[in-house]
Amino acid sequence: MITIIFSSSTSFMRYVVPIFFHKNLLPCFCCSFYSTSTLFPQIDNIDRENASSLFNRMLHMHPAPPISQFNKILASLVKSNHYPTVVLLCRKMELNDGVKPNLVTFNILLNCYSHLGQMSFAFSVLAKIIKIGYHPDVVTFNTLINGYCLKGENDELLRFYDKVVGLGFQLNQISYGTLINKLCKGGETREALQLLRQVDGKLVQPHVVMYNVLIDRMCKDKLVNVAFDLYYEMLAKRISPNVITYNTLLHGLCIVGQLKDAISLFKIMVSENINPTVYTFNILVDGFCKEGKVKDAKVVLAVMMKAGVKLNAVTYSTLIRGFCIVGKLKEAVDLFNKMILGKVNPNVYTFTILVDAFCKEEKIDKANYVLNVMMEKDVTPNVITYSCLLYGYCLVNEVNEAKRIFKSMTQRGVTFDVLSYTIMISKFCKIKMVDEARKLFEEMQSKQIFPDVVTYSSLVDGLCKSERIPNALKLVDEMHDRGQPPNIFTYSSILDALLKKHQVEEAIELFKEFKDKGIQPNVYTYTIFIDGLCKNGRLEDAWEVFEDLLVNSYNHNRNKYTWTVMIHGFCRKGLFDEALTLLSNMKDNSCIPDTVTYKTIISSLLDKGEKDKARKLCELIASGNFTNTNFIVFVSVISNLFGGSDLIRPELQYPIHLEFGRVLYGKNGIISEGVLSECKLVLMRGGPNEKLGADKLINCRRLPLELVTIDMPQLRRKIWHWSEQFHRWGCPSLLLNIDQGP
Repeated sequence: MITIIFSSSTSFMRYVVPIFFHKNLLPCFCCSFYSTSTLFPQIDNIDRENASSLFNRMLHMHPAPPISQFNKILASLVKSNHYPTVVLLCRKMELNDGVKPNLVTFNILLNCYSHLGQMSFAFSVLAKIIKIGYHPDVVTFNTLINGYCLKGENDELLRFYDKVVGLGFQLNQISYGTLINKLCKGGETREALQLLRQVDGKLVQPHVVMYNVLIDRMCKDKLVNVAFDLYYEMLAKRISPNVITYNTLLHGLCIVGQLKDAISLFKIMVSENINPTVYTFNILVDGFCKEGKVKDAKVVLAVMMKAGVKLNAVTYSTLIRGFCIVGKLKEAVDLFNKMILGKVNPNVYTFTILVDAFCKEEKIDKANYVLNVMMEKDVTPNVITYSCLLYGYCLVNEVNEAKRIFKSMTQRGVTFDVLSYTIMISKFCKIKMVDEARKLFEEMQSKQIFPDVVTYSSLVDGLCKSERIPNALKLVDEMHDRGQPPNIFTYSSILDALLKKHQVEEAIELFKEFKDKGIQPNVYTYTIFIDGLCKNGRLEDAWEVFEDLLVNSYNHNRNKYTWTVMIHGFCRKGLFDEALTLLSNMKDNSCIPDTVTYKTIISSLLDKGEKDKARKLCELIASGNFTNTNFIVFVSVISNLFGGSDLIRPELQYPIHLEFGRVLYGKNGIISEGVLSECKLVLMRGGPNEKLGADKLINCRRLPLELVTIDMPQLRRKIWHWSEQFHRWGCPSLLLNIDQGP
C-alpha cells in the first residue's frame, strides 16, 4: 500500500491508496505522474540542452505523452532558431513507434528546412504529409512560401503559387501578404500589383498589410502618385489606413520634397484619430532638415512635444544633422547638450554627425573632443566615425596624422571598409603619393574589401595626374572585369590627361566612346574637353563640342566656366569679334560673366595691342550693362591703358583675410575696419619701395583680398568715378587710399 499526499494552497488531504504493482510498474507510474504535473509548465522558456534531454526522455515514456507536448518543445526550439536540433529530434521521433507526428509536427519541420534553405527536403516532408493521408493546410503552404522568400527564388515562388492555386488549395491573407511583400522587395512591383488585382475580392479580401507593402515600395521608388492612388483605393473599399500607412506616405512625400503635402496629410491623419508615433514625427523632422528648413523642423518638434510624444535619440540626431547641414554648428552642439540634459543617450550615429560636421569645417580639435566625449559615454566609435576623422585630417593636409588614425583602427578592433580605404587612397593621389595609394589598393583587396567605382576613379585620377596613362587605362579594364563600370569622373580624368599629353585623337575617340555607352558628360567634362581642344589648336572641334552642349545639355548652358574657356579659345586665336559675340550670348543663356571671363578677354585684347576694344569693354562694364562684376577685372585695364605694367607692383601684393560682411579702407597707409558689404580689391597709393607691414592690418581674417599698389595721382579722378559706379551697383569692391575726393 502506498500513501500519496496531494497538496493545495488551503489544505492538505491524505489519501490511502492501495496499489498492487509489479516490480516494473512503479517507475512507469512515477514517470507518467511526473510528466503530467511537473514536466511541461516551463517548456516555453527551456534552453536547447534541457529541451533535447526532455524530448529524449519523453520518447521513452510508457505511455508516451500526447504529441502536442512534443510539438511544444519543437516550437520552443524553433523560436530560438535551433533549426538543426529540431530536424535531429524529428528524425528520432520518426524511429519511435510509440509517437506519431501530426500535421503540426510536419509544419514545424517544414519551417526548419525552409529557414535552413533546404527546400528539396521541405518538399520531401510535403510528400510524406500527403502520403500519410494528412491534408496540407494554409500553414503548410505559408511555410513553403516563406521558404522561397528566404531563399530569394522569386521565379520558383511564383511557379509554386500557380501550382498550389491550380490544385484548388486555398491560401489566406498572410499567404498573399507574404507573396506581395517578397515581390516588392525583389523589385517586381508590377507583378505584386497584378497579384493584388488577381486576389481582390476573388480569392481573399485585400488587407491593410497588402496595401501597406505596395505603398511602401511605390514610395521608395519615388512613385508617390501611384502610392496615393492605392491609398484612395483603400478608402473606397473601406479598408482603414493605419499609422503605418500614413507614415509610409509621409516618408514618400518627404523623399520627393513635397513637404507642404506631407503636412496636409499629417493633419488628415490626426483628424482621423490616428495618433502619430515618434516615428511619424521623425519622418517630418528628417524631411525638413534634408531640405535645409531647420526652422520648420523645430516647429514639428514643438508639435511633437505638445502631443506628449517623447523625443528619442533618432529625433535629436536628425535635428542635429539638420543644423550641421546648414552650417549652424553652435545650435547643433546646444541641442546635443539638451539631449544629454534630457537624459536621452546619444548613440554612435549622433556622435558621428558632430565629428563629421567639425571635420568638414576643418575644426579637427573639436572633432577629437567629441570623439573623447563619445568614449567617456561608453559609445564605441565605428568605422564611419573614424572615416570622418580620416577625411578631416586629409582635408587639412595632416596626412601623417591620418595615417596614424588609419593604423590605430585595427588596434581598436574597427574593421576597415571601402570608405576608409577610399579616403586614404584619394588623399594619397591628390598629394601625388600614387605608389602609397596603390599599396593600399592592393591591401584592401587582399582583405576581401572590394573597391567600388569611387575607389577606382580616385586611383585612376592619381595615375593620370602622375602621367601614368597606360596604368590608368589598365585599371579601367579591370573595372569592367570586376563589375564596376567607369563613370563620368573616371573618364574625365583620362580625358584631361590625354589632352595635356597632346593625344588629341585618343581624347576625341574616348569622348565619343563613353557617350555611345550612354554616359552623359557633366559640366566639368565639357569644360576640360573644350579647353584641351582649344589649347591643342583644335578650335573648330572645340566649337563643335560647345554647340553640342548648347543644343543637347540645357542644364550646362548656364555654367560660366565652360563659356569662359570657349571665349579664351577665340581670344587665343585673336578672334576677338567672335569672343565678344559669345560674351554677349552668355547673358541670353542666363549665364552671367564673372571676373575670370572679363579678365580673360581684357588681358587678351591688351596683349594683342587692342587698347580701343579693351577701353570699350571697360566702359560697357562700367555702364552697368553687366552687373555683379568684381573690380579686380580692371587691374589689367588700368595697368595697360594708363601707364604700362610698372603701375602694378607684384612685389607689393600682400594676402589679406577679412571677415565676411566687413571691409577695410585705408588712410595714410593704415588699414582699419570698415562697414561696407564686400571687398575683393584694395588699391593703395605708395612708392615702389614701400612694404605693407602686418602691423598696419587690423581685424584681418577670412575673405581673401588682393592688394595692388598704384603710384599715379592722375588716376584718382577716373578710379573715383568707377568706385562710385560700383557703389551704385551695390557692390562696393574698390577702396581708395586717397586723402580727399576728386
